[in-house]
Amino acid sequence: MQPLSFATRFGFAFVAFFRALFDGAFAARALAVKDSMPALPKAPRVIEAPKVDAHEERVRGALLLLELLQREGRLVDFSEQDIAKFSDADVGAAARLVHDGCRKALRAHVPVTPIRSEDEGSRLEDVRVGAEIKLVGEVSDALEKIFGRHRADTHKVTGVYAASYDSASGEDSMQFWDALKADIRTFAVEQGRRPRVMIAKLGQDGHDRGAGASYHRVARCQPGA
Repeated sequence: MQPLSFATRFGFAFVAFFRALFDGAFAARALAVKDSMPALPKAPRVIEAPKVDAHEERVRGALLLLELLQREGRLVDFSEQDIAKFSDADVGAAARLVHDGCRKALRAHVPVTPIRSEDEGSRLEDVRVGAEIKLVGEVSDALEKIFGRHRADTHKVTGVYAASYDSASGEDSMQFWDALKADIRTFAVEQGRRPRVMIAKLGQDGHDRGAGASYHRVARCQPGA
């Protein structure tokens, strides 16, 4: 049975009040109905599930696994044992026992199955690196086996600035370029060295590359350039 709205309840209570006040028979029937009505069912108690801390849950799971490996393979005892005083043969024999016990425990309680069905070392096609696949080891070596090693084609480019002066006019003409080289030669004869230019730029956002480019441009302002 659906509960009535507030407006319906208010109107019914108003009518029932005066009807019961002035009509004794109606009041008797209403009282009989009230006494025979069953008790309303109690609202179900909502039990909230206890909140589980994610970190505590991971720690609890790790401890359970460690307990399992210790019980079956004595992993903790073997890890905490000082093996420096034992021979390689003794350590190998003990490691074999630990391996057998831990392997038995994992296969019985935590079966490990491969995520991918491909053979070890196979090349995967159309996969995304994420929760299922992670890149480990020397990724660059694996890429080199497939794509090969990149060989940069490095070569010097000369005559670019001289050509720009040759095609310009005014202060940027070829006469200015020749006069600049003549001044550099005179300075080198008088001072015993070529001119030096100090270039200071912040090494941010490629500014260090700009400083290197400016240096090489100045260095090319020499006789024969």
